[in-house]
Amino acid sequence: MNKFTKYCVITSAMMLFSGLANAAPTYCSVSGSPNPDGLSFSDMTFNGNNADDCYGVVLGNEPKVQGNLTTGFNNLGLTWGTDWTFLAKDDDPGSPGVGTGSFGGFDFTLTAGAGTSGSWTLTAVDTNGAAPPNFPTNFDFVGMLKASDRYALWFFDDAQVVANNNGTFSI
Repeated sequence: MNKFTKYCVITSAMMLFSGLANAAPTYCSVSGSPNPDGLSFSDMTFNGNNADDCYGVVLGNEPKVQGNLTTGFNNLGLTWGTDWTFLAKDDDPGSPGVGTGSFGGFDFTLTAGAGTSGSWTLTAVDTNGAAPPNFPTNFDFVGMLKASDRYALWFFDDAQVVANNNGTFSI
């Protein structure tokens, strides 16, 4: 598990800022039961907030259907919705550790450190001028960590996104 692949998948539904603080339970996608793999909401953070839910550890490669990551992710049957769009992956051979993508009038750059724990950044540039949405704005998004033949997902519900965002991961 030396090489991790970090992904950012973002939903097409933008939300209003909720202003709610995240709790730090050790349950992921199964209410009232500890995650059998020891995953916790606090294993991935975004702008100082724990994830709202998590899923995994799943044996196999990232959820692709005929090579399409978005379709595969949408078919997992999670309660997080199904209208997801793939945004960025940080293992691009031309720029290791950095991934880029565009969504909803923003250009994003995902940068992540190597190893089993570390930090990551998601920078965004508003490319639609004065037209909404503008910073700050809110998105639902999922972070994915993959190593070898396993992956896990962390869901951030209605997360406020600004130009420079940071997070941590530990697995």
